[in-house]
Amino acid sequence: MVSRIYKKISNLKSKKYFELVKQRLSYAGINIDARKWIGFFILYPIFLGLTAMIFLYLIYNVENPLLYLLTFIIVTAFFHFTKNIVLSLLKNKRASFVEKILPDVLSLISNNIRSGMTVDQAILNASRPEFKYFTKELEIASKKTLTGENLVKALEIMTTRFCSKDLTYVIELIGEGQKSGGNLAELLDGVSNNLRSRQRILQKMRASTITYTIMFIIAASVGAPLLFSISTFLVGIMGNLITTNVPLTIQSQVSMPLRIEVPPLEESYLSLISITIILLNSLFISFMIGSIQKGKAILGIKWIPILMPFSIFLFFLFKNVIRSLFTGFIF
Repeated sequence: MVSRIYKKISNLKSKKYFELVKQRLSYAGINIDARKWIGFFILYPIFLGLTAMIFLYLIYNVENPLLYLLTFIIVTAFFHFTKNIVLSLLKNKRASFVEKILPDVLSLISNNIRSGMTVDQAILNASRPEFKYFTKELEIASKKTLTGENLVKALEIMTTRFCSKDLTYVIELIGEGQKSGGNLAELLDGVSNNLRSRQRILQKMRASTITYTIMFIIAASVGAPLLFSISTFLVGIMGNLITTNVPLTIQSQVSMPLRIEVPPLEESYLSLISITIILLNSLFISFMIGSIQKGKAILGIKWIPILMPFSIFLFFLFKNVIRSLFTGFIF
Protein backbone atom coordinates (compact mmCIF):
# COMPACT_ATOMS: atom_id res chain seq x y z
CA MET A 1 0.00 0.00 0.00
CA VAL A 2 2.72 2.47 1.01
CA SER A 3 4.84 1.47 -2.00
CA ARG A 4 1.96 2.26 -4.33
CA ILE A 5 1.56 5.69 -2.74
CA TYR A 6 5.26 6.41 -3.20
CA LYS A 7 5.13 5.32 -6.85
CA LYS A 8 2.09 7.51 -7.56
CA ILE A 9 3.72 10.52 -5.90
CA SER A 10 6.89 9.96 -7.93
CA ASN A 11 4.87 10.63 -11.10
CA LEU A 12 5.05 14.31 -10.16
CA LYS A 13 8.68 14.27 -11.27
CA SER A 14 9.86 14.14 -14.87
CA LYS A 15 11.29 11.08 -16.58
CA LYS A 16 14.67 12.80 -16.81
CA TYR A 17 14.73 13.27 -13.03
CA PHE A 18 13.75 9.60 -12.60
CA GLU A 19 16.70 8.47 -14.74
CA LEU A 20 19.04 10.76 -12.79
CA VAL A 21 17.93 9.34 -9.44
CA LYS A 22 18.16 5.80 -10.79
CA GLN A 23 21.77 6.43 -11.87
CA ARG A 24 22.71 7.98 -8.53
CA LEU A 25 21.24 5.03 -6.63
CA SER A 26 23.17 2.65 -8.85
CA TYR A 27 26.43 4.53 -8.23
CA ALA A 28 25.75 4.42 -4.48
CA GLY A 29 25.06 0.67 -4.56
CA ILE A 30 21.51 1.07 -3.27
CA ASN A 31 19.24 -1.58 -4.78
CA ILE A 32 15.83 0.01 -4.49
CA ASP A 33 13.13 1.07 -6.93
CA ALA A 34 13.87 4.67 -7.93
CA ARG A 35 10.15 5.53 -7.95
CA LYS A 36 9.79 4.42 -4.33
CA TRP A 37 12.85 6.45 -3.43
CA ILE A 38 11.51 9.59 -5.13
CA GLY A 39 8.07 9.21 -3.57
CA PHE A 40 9.52 8.69 -0.09
CA PHE A 41 11.75 11.77 -0.33
CA ILE A 42 8.85 13.90 -1.52
CA LEU A 43 6.41 12.80 1.18
CA TYR A 44 8.62 12.27 4.24
CA PRO A 45 10.31 15.74 4.33
CA ILE A 46 6.87 17.35 4.13
CA PHE A 47 5.74 15.18 7.06
CA LEU A 48 8.81 16.19 9.08
CA GLY A 49 8.30 19.87 8.27
CA LEU A 50 4.66 19.76 9.41
CA THR A 51 5.67 17.89 12.56
CA ALA A 52 8.21 20.61 13.37
CA MET A 53 5.54 23.29 12.87
CA ILE A 54 3.13 21.47 15.20
CA PHE A 55 5.93 21.13 17.76
CA LEU A 56 6.52 24.90 17.66
CA TYR A 57 2.84 25.58 18.19
CA LEU A 58 2.29 23.11 21.04
CA ILE A 59 5.54 23.66 22.97
CA TYR A 60 6.44 27.31 22.33
CA ASN A 61 3.04 28.65 21.19
CA VAL A 62 4.66 30.67 18.40
CA GLU A 63 2.33 33.22 16.78
CA ASN A 64 4.49 34.49 13.93
CA PRO A 65 3.45 32.68 10.69
CA LEU A 66 6.77 33.50 9.02
CA LEU A 67 8.58 31.49 11.68
CA TYR A 68 6.41 28.46 10.85
CA LEU A 69 7.21 28.84 7.16
CA LEU A 70 10.91 29.27 7.87
CA THR A 71 10.92 26.16 10.08
CA PHE A 72 9.21 24.11 7.39
CA ILE A 73 11.70 25.24 4.73
CA ILE A 74 14.75 24.58 6.95
CA VAL A 75 13.62 21.08 7.97
CA THR A 76 12.78 19.94 4.44
CA ALA A 77 15.94 21.51 2.97
CA PHE A 78 18.13 19.89 5.63
CA PHE A 79 16.56 16.49 4.96
CA HIS A 80 17.21 16.75 1.21
CA PHE A 81 20.72 18.08 1.82
CA THR A 82 21.53 15.12 4.09
CA LYS A 83 20.15 12.67 1.52
CA ASN A 84 22.33 14.09 -1.25
CA ILE A 85 25.40 14.11 0.99
CA VAL A 86 24.92 10.43 1.89
CA LEU A 87 24.47 9.44 -1.76
CA SER A 88 27.59 11.37 -2.77
CA LEU A 89 29.67 9.80 0.00
CA LEU A 90 28.56 6.28 -0.92
CA LYS A 91 29.26 6.95 -4.60
CA ASN A 92 32.75 8.28 -3.92
CA LYS A 93 33.53 5.50 -1.45
CA ARG A 94 32.67 2.80 -3.98
CA ALA A 95 34.54 4.56 -6.78
CA SER A 96 37.66 5.09 -4.63
CA PHE A 97 37.66 1.43 -3.58
CA VAL A 98 37.39 0.22 -7.18
CA GLU A 99 40.19 2.52 -8.33
CA LYS A 100 42.38 1.24 -5.51
CA ILE A 101 41.95 -2.48 -6.34
CA LEU A 102 41.73 -2.10 -10.13
CA PRO A 103 45.48 -2.62 -10.79
CA ASP A 104 45.41 -5.89 -8.79
CA VAL A 105 42.29 -7.08 -10.62
CA LEU A 106 43.86 -6.41 -14.02
CA SER A 107 47.07 -8.21 -13.01
CA LEU A 108 45.10 -11.27 -11.89
CA ILE A 109 43.11 -11.35 -15.12
CA SER A 110 46.32 -10.99 -17.15
CA ASN A 111 48.03 -13.83 -15.26
CA ASN A 112 44.99 -16.06 -15.73
CA ILE A 113 44.98 -15.41 -19.49
CA ARG A 114 48.69 -16.23 -19.69
CA SER A 115 48.05 -19.52 -17.88
CA GLY A 116 45.77 -20.61 -20.73
CA MET A 117 42.32 -19.58 -19.48
CA THR A 118 39.72 -17.99 -21.72
CA VAL A 119 38.82 -14.38 -21.04
CA ASP A 120 35.55 -15.23 -19.25
CA GLN A 121 37.31 -17.82 -17.06
CA ALA A 122 40.12 -15.39 -16.34
CA ILE A 123 37.63 -12.76 -15.16
CA LEU A 124 35.71 -15.28 -13.05
CA ASN A 125 38.87 -16.60 -11.38
CA ALA A 126 40.05 -13.05 -10.67
CA SER A 127 37.20 -12.65 -8.19
CA ARG A 128 38.47 -12.46 -4.62
CA PRO A 129 36.62 -11.95 -1.31
CA GLU A 130 38.82 -8.93 -0.55
CA PHE A 131 37.40 -7.17 -3.61
CA LYS A 132 34.03 -6.99 -1.79
CA TYR A 133 31.19 -5.70 -3.97
CA PHE A 134 33.39 -5.56 -7.07
CA THR A 135 33.59 -9.37 -6.94
CA LYS A 136 29.89 -9.61 -7.74
CA GLU A 137 30.30 -7.32 -10.75
CA LEU A 138 33.16 -9.46 -12.06
CA GLU A 139 31.03 -12.58 -11.72
CA ILE A 140 28.14 -10.94 -13.59
CA ALA A 141 30.47 -9.84 -16.42
CA SER A 142 31.97 -13.34 -16.62
CA LYS A 143 28.55 -14.99 -16.87
CA LYS A 144 27.51 -12.60 -19.62
CA THR A 145 30.60 -13.48 -21.67
CA LEU A 146 29.83 -17.18 -21.14
CA THR A 147 26.43 -16.64 -22.76
CA GLY A 148 28.12 -15.20 -25.85
CA GLU A 149 27.89 -11.47 -25.09
CA ASN A 150 30.76 -9.26 -26.20
CA LEU A 151 33.42 -8.77 -23.51
CA VAL A 152 33.43 -4.99 -23.71
CA LYS A 153 29.63 -4.77 -23.52
CA ALA A 154 29.65 -7.07 -20.50
CA LEU A 155 32.25 -4.91 -18.79
CA GLU A 156 30.52 -1.65 -19.69
CA ILE A 157 27.71 -2.54 -17.30
CA MET A 158 30.19 -1.86 -14.49
CA THR A 159 30.39 1.79 -15.52
CA THR A 160 26.71 2.14 -14.59
CA ARG A 161 27.47 0.75 -11.11
CA PHE A 162 30.63 2.69 -10.30
CA CYS A 163 31.32 6.37 -11.05
CA SER A 164 35.01 5.78 -11.78
CA LYS A 165 36.95 7.43 -14.61
CA ASP A 166 39.72 4.84 -14.26
CA LEU A 167 37.29 1.96 -14.75
CA THR A 168 35.79 3.62 -17.84
CA TYR A 169 39.29 4.27 -19.19
CA VAL A 170 40.32 0.61 -18.69
CA ILE A 171 37.22 -0.76 -20.41
CA GLU A 172 37.73 1.59 -23.37
CA LEU A 173 41.35 0.42 -23.68
CA ILE A 174 40.27 -3.22 -23.62
CA GLY A 175 37.79 -2.47 -26.39
CA GLU A 176 40.44 -0.74 -28.50
CA GLY A 177 42.84 -3.62 -27.87
CA GLN A 178 40.29 -6.16 -29.06
CA LYS A 179 39.59 -4.17 -32.20
CA SER A 180 43.29 -3.89 -33.08
CA GLY A 181 43.88 -7.58 -32.32
CA GLY A 182 46.60 -6.98 -29.74
CA ASN A 183 47.70 -9.24 -26.92
CA LEU A 184 45.09 -8.71 -24.18
CA ALA A 185 47.37 -9.96 -21.38
CA GLU A 186 50.12 -7.48 -22.25
CA LEU A 187 47.57 -4.71 -22.60
CA LEU A 188 46.14 -5.42 -19.13
CA ASP A 189 49.63 -5.52 -17.62
CA GLY A 190 50.48 -2.17 -19.21
CA VAL A 191 47.27 -0.56 -17.94
CA SER A 192 47.83 -2.04 -14.47
CA ASN A 193 51.35 -0.60 -14.29
CA ASN A 194 50.13 2.80 -15.48
CA LEU A 195 47.43 2.87 -12.81
CA ARG A 196 49.92 1.95 -10.09
CA SER A 197 52.27 4.70 -11.25
CA ARG A 198 49.41 7.17 -11.22
CA GLN A 199 48.41 6.14 -7.69
CA ARG A 200 51.99 6.61 -6.48
CA ILE A 201 52.09 10.10 -7.99
CA LEU A 202 48.79 11.00 -6.31
CA GLN A 203 50.09 9.75 -2.97
CA LYS A 204 53.18 11.97 -3.32
CA MET A 205 50.98 14.93 -4.20
CA ARG A 206 48.81 14.36 -1.13
CA ALA A 207 51.90 14.05 1.05
CA SER A 208 53.17 17.38 -0.27
CA THR A 209 49.91 19.13 0.66
CA ILE A 210 49.81 17.84 4.24
CA THR A 211 51.31 21.15 5.43
CA TYR A 212 48.34 23.07 4.04
CA THR A 213 45.95 20.59 5.63
CA ILE A 214 47.55 21.03 9.06
CA MET A 215 47.49 24.81 8.64
CA PHE A 216 43.77 24.78 7.82
CA ILE A 217 43.01 22.49 10.76
CA ILE A 218 44.87 24.77 13.19
CA ALA A 219 43.15 27.85 11.76
CA ALA A 220 39.70 26.31 12.11
CA SER A 221 40.07 24.54 15.45
CA VAL A 222 42.45 26.86 17.35
CA GLY A 223 42.91 30.21 15.59
CA ALA A 224 39.28 31.14 15.02
CA PRO A 225 38.05 30.14 18.53
CA LEU A 226 40.93 32.06 20.15
CA LEU A 227 40.31 35.25 18.16
CA PHE A 228 36.55 35.16 18.70
CA SER A 229 36.92 34.48 22.43
CA ILE A 230 39.23 37.50 22.78
CA SER A 231 37.01 39.76 20.66
CA THR A 232 33.86 38.68 22.53
CA PHE A 233 35.52 39.47 25.86
CA LEU A 234 36.82 42.87 24.71
CA VAL A 235 33.52 43.93 23.14
CA GLY A 236 31.73 42.91 26.32
CA ILE A 237 34.10 45.10 28.37
CA MET A 238 33.66 48.06 26.01
CA GLY A 239 29.90 47.69 26.21
CA ASN A 240 30.01 47.76 30.01
CA LEU A 241 32.27 50.83 30.03
CA ILE A 242 30.17 52.78 27.54
CA THR A 243 26.92 52.16 29.37
CA THR A 244 28.34 53.48 32.68
CA ASN A 245 28.83 57.11 33.79
CA VAL A 246 32.16 58.56 32.63
CA PRO A 247 33.30 61.72 34.49
CA LEU A 248 34.54 64.54 32.22
CA THR A 249 37.04 66.94 33.92
CA ILE A 250 37.17 70.55 32.62
CA GLN A 251 39.79 73.28 33.37
CA SER A 252 37.47 74.94 35.90
CA GLN A 253 37.82 71.80 38.02
CA VAL A 254 34.12 71.10 37.54
CA SER A 255 33.35 67.47 37.03
CA MET A 256 30.45 66.76 34.69
CA PRO A 257 28.94 63.30 34.40
CA LEU A 258 28.79 62.32 30.77
CA ARG A 259 26.46 59.44 29.92
CA ILE A 260 26.38 57.97 26.42
CA GLU A 261 23.14 56.14 25.70
CA VAL A 262 23.75 53.09 23.51
CA PRO A 263 21.98 49.76 23.30
CA PRO A 264 23.61 47.27 25.69
CA LEU A 265 25.79 44.59 24.12
CA GLU A 266 24.82 41.28 25.62
CA GLU A 267 27.56 38.69 25.87
CA SER A 268 25.17 35.88 24.98
CA TYR A 269 24.35 37.62 21.68
CA LEU A 270 28.04 38.06 20.84
CA SER A 271 28.74 34.44 21.73
CA LEU A 272 25.92 33.27 19.46
CA ILE A 273 27.35 35.22 16.53
CA SER A 274 30.84 33.87 17.24
CA ILE A 275 29.62 30.26 17.44
CA THR A 276 27.74 30.64 14.15
CA ILE A 277 30.80 32.02 12.36
CA ILE A 278 33.05 29.31 13.86
CA LEU A 279 30.68 26.57 12.68
CA LEU A 280 30.52 28.02 9.16
CA ASN A 281 34.30 28.41 9.16
CA SER A 282 34.74 24.74 10.14
CA LEU A 283 32.29 23.70 7.42
CA PHE A 284 34.08 25.51 4.60
CA ILE A 285 37.54 24.50 5.81
CA SER A 286 36.40 20.86 5.85
CA PHE A 287 35.41 21.18 2.20
CA MET A 288 38.76 22.84 1.42
CA ILE A 289 40.63 19.96 3.06
CA GLY A 290 38.63 17.51 0.96
CA SER A 291 39.56 19.41 -2.19
CA ILE A 292 43.25 19.46 -1.27
CA GLN A 293 43.54 15.83 -0.13
CA LYS A 294 41.19 13.97 -2.46
CA GLY A 295 40.37 16.47 -5.20
CA LYS A 296 36.67 16.49 -4.20
CA ALA A 297 35.19 18.92 -1.70
CA ILE A 298 32.45 16.50 -0.65
CA LEU A 299 35.05 14.07 0.72
CA GLY A 300 36.03 16.64 3.33
CA ILE A 301 32.70 16.18 5.08
CA LYS A 302 34.29 13.58 7.36
CA TRP A 303 36.21 16.44 9.03
CA ILE A 304 33.01 18.27 10.03
CA PRO A 305 32.16 16.11 13.10
CA ILE A 306 35.76 16.56 14.26
CA LEU A 307 36.36 20.28 13.64
CA MET A 308 32.98 21.65 14.72
CA PRO A 309 32.75 20.18 18.26
CA PHE A 310 36.47 20.71 18.93
CA SER A 311 36.43 24.35 17.79
CA ILE A 312 33.33 25.12 19.89
CA PHE A 313 34.92 23.43 22.92
CA LEU A 314 38.09 25.52 22.52
CA PHE A 315 36.03 28.70 22.09
CA PHE A 316 34.39 28.26 25.50
CA LEU A 317 37.68 27.10 27.03
CA PHE A 318 39.59 30.17 25.78
CA LYS A 319 36.71 32.40 26.81
CA ASN A 320 36.73 31.14 30.42
CA VAL A 321 40.54 31.27 30.64
CA ILE A 322 40.66 34.87 29.37
CA ARG A 323 37.88 35.90 31.75
CA SER A 324 39.65 34.33 34.73
CA LEU A 325 42.97 35.99 33.81
CA PHE A 326 41.80 39.57 33.16
CA THR A 327 38.58 40.07 35.11
CA GLY A 328 40.45 40.92 38.30
CA PHE A 329 42.56 43.58 36.58
CA ILE A 330 39.70 45.32 34.80
CA PHE A 331 36.75 45.21 37.17
